Order: sequence, then C-alpha cells, then structure tokens
Amino acid sequence: MVKILAPISSLEATRGAIAAGADEIYCGVKIPGIIYTGLSTRPDWCSLQSYDELERVVNYAHRYGVKTIVTTEFPFMADLIEKELKNFVGSVVERDVDAIIATDLGIILMLRHMGLHTPIYASTYLASMNYEAVDLLKKLGVKRVMVERHLRLDEIREIVERNKDVEIEVFVHGPGCSNINVSCHGCGTVIHKITEKTTKDEILSLCRNRYEVYKAEHGEMIKVADAPILDALSWCSLCQLPDLVETGVTGLKIVGRECDQKYQEEVVRIYKELVNLLEAGEIEPYHKKLESLRSHEQIVFACQQRRCYYSNLFNVPYRVKPGM
Repeated sequence: MVKILAPISSLEATRGAIAAGADEIYCGVKIPGIIYTGLSTRPDWCSLQSYDELERVVNYAHRYGVKTIVTTEFPFMADLIEKELKNFVGSVVERDVDAIIATDLGIILMLRHMGLHTPIYASTYLASMNYEAVDLLKKLGVKRVMVERHLRLDEIREIVERNKDVEIEVFVHGPGCSNINVSCHGCGTVIHKITEKTTKDEILSLCRNRYEVYKAEHGEMIKVADAPILDALSWCSLCQLPDLVETGVTGLKIVGRECDQKYQEEVVRIYKELVNLLEAGEIEPYHKKLESLRSHEQIVFACQQRRCYYSNLFNVPYRVKPGM
C-alpha cells in the first residue's frame, strides 16, 4: 500500500499528522555547530530544536506504528562540516530514527563509511530523473529515492518497474519550484541574507513575491510583466492520484515543514482519504470526494493556476490574477 509522508516541525505537529492519517513523518533537526544552509531557504525554525525533542517525536510515532525519517539537508559535503555532521548522524541514530535522508553523494558515502544499519534515502536534491540514476544510488546502498518532480507518469512507472529493489517516492502537494531541483538561481542568490531574526513571511515571500520585469527597447526600459518569476507556488496532484498509485510508488510526499500545522493536517487527511478510496477500488466515491474538495482554499488556488504535478505541461505560463 502506498504511504502518505507528512512534514512535521514539532511534537505537536507529529500528533496532528498521525491523527490525520500519516504513515510516515519526516523532519529536520537543528544541527549544533552548523548554521543552516539548505537550498530551499528553510531556516532553523522549520526543524526540531533538539535531539531530546526528536526522541519524543520518535517515541510517539513508534507508539502508533509510524516511521520517523530525518533529513541531513545539506547540498554538499565538505571537510569543514564533516565532524559536526557525523555527530549529528550518530545522535539521531541513537534516537532510533527509521531512516536518514541524504542530500549529496558525499553524504551518502560518509553514511556508508560510518557503518550504519539505518536505511539511507536519497533526497530530491540528487535530482534523480531516470532509472540509471536510481540504479547508481542503489549500488551506493540507498534504499529509497525521491525522484525529480518534473517527471512524467510514464517515466515514473519505468523507474519503478526497472528498479525493483529500491523504493520510489514522489511529491504530491505543497510549495514547490518550477526549476529542476538543485538548479535554483533565485533563492540561492538571497539565501545568505537569512538570519535567526528572519520571519516566516520573509522567507516564503522570496520566491512568491511579484517582480516587475522590464526589457530594453529602443533605448527605453519597457515593463513587460508583473509576476512571481521565481515561481515557488503551491502544486497539487489530487487529480493524478489514480495514475500515481497505479505506478507502484512507495510513498506520496507532502511538502510543507515551513507551513502551519493546520495546513499539514488538512492535506494529510485529504490525501489519506482519497488514497484509501482508490486502494479499495472505490473510484466513483473518489471522484465525488474530489469534486467536493474544489471549494478547499489550497485546491482552488492550484486549479486556478493549473499547478498540476506530473501533467504533460508542468511549467505553465503565469496565471496569477491581479491582486492575488
């Protein structure tokens, strides 16, 4: 059965996600001695604040048979952070986490050299787009791969069929970018401005704000657009769920550790209910439920913008109405 993976950033959020139907939860944990440096511009307040908090989260999740997965969230490996990163990995493994998400080939090799028995999952940072890439990661000891969000359904299906020994995850909902992962030329240029005092709204606005776009024409600057050109808006795959489940993927991953708890719980509950209907063969009730969700704020926005994961035209023209 396909799993619903929920984002969490606290013990309270863990309780909510599990009550909503999450099969697995994933989180970051603040790493002592290292200033956060992820490509997604997600700061420390989106992560658990201590190993003790992680232990409480793991214990609570395991009580309900839910796995806890921790991400390393570093897009590179360097001697400068190796000691702190190894200490971090050792500390989360001691808390009995069920898997570690690796974001870089160097980190995967480091985890292997540490001789851990904890499964290694490959992050979206590795931008896996075909079965050859997944096969390479399998040879490095990776047990699960998050494939690139720009793949078509037939490409996902081929990866699943040709890599039987590796579990495959896909994104299904939440904030996302139209760029190929790790190819960000927007947020990456402003990430150095983030400090401990940076607010949630300031972080989220970097990629979602409108920007005035001009072009030079006959010696003058002509305004040609007023649009969120960095393109980190919410995406949805509710309409694609029957085909996604049919591909045989292991997990449907919801994005949003930086989002509020209400959003996390609502989205998990929606996807869990629809997946249960599909796996029970209740196709007509699935479509009726889907239609009833059209009034949901998150769904309405995605539909208006045609922000559909795994559609044939993933990168769509901007459809943001004035004033939105």
